[in-house]
Amino acid sequence: MAKMDADRDGRISSTEWRLQSMPQANFEELDRDRDGTVTLRELATSPPAGLDASGDGKLSAREMTFGKNAPKVKAGAASERRETSNENE
Repeated sequence: MAKMDADRDGRISSTEWRLQSMPQANFEELDRDRDGTVTLRELATSPPAGLDASGDGKLSAREMTFGKNAPKVKAGAASERRETSNENE
């Protein structure tokens, strides 16, 4: 949230959301009270079903961006990349 909250007011405005190239439809799903901002409280509640691709009850940055269409990342992929890059050094 800190990265997205450019003015550090504890809320993500629609403008701040768009500056991160996030889909407006996802912002609207997260803005549960329809006040034009997404707060930490709104992010902490159970995520909308349309965004929680993994079904784990939490939203990752990938899910906030892509929702149910979030590309799946193979478990351990990051560590495999590190191991490969270390082998090449």
